[in-house]
Amino acid sequence: MIINQELLTKMQKEAVTRMEELLIDKNIVDQIKTEWSLQISDEKSFYKIESDEDLIALEIFNSKNIGLAYLGIKSHNMISFLYICTNEEEWEQELGAINSGYQAAFVYNIINPCCSEIGDIFLDTSNNKLKRIG
Repeated sequence: MIINQELLTKMQKEAVTRMEELLIDKNIVDQIKTEWSLQISDEKSFYKIESDEDLIALEIFNSKNIGLAYLGIKSHNMISFLYICTNEEEWEQELGAINSGYQAAFVYNIINPCCSEIGDIFLDTSNNKLKRIG
């Protein structure tokens, strides 16, 4: 599905709502709201996507046309992109999943990209960090 400007704006608002639900540090959320940029958590801190490895993973995610990536988690030779799907009717259910500790993600396998997949991942958001735990 092609994401037009109206849908993109709605998806960005939904992403902010989800980041707030995930208890992402307000400074990170404010920075993303000011200048929309994908942030990646390496389990210690957040950083703006910039390395070739990160950009390749994002390019592959974008080629799937499944939605808007709003946060990434880098761990164990994988980059997991949390995303907003293009179907607005699913957003409420996806937001509810956050409250249950999991979220839909595209998981990019750095070592073996052909093993990358879409699925649910479990999250730990304690201590102002975002960590994949399953």
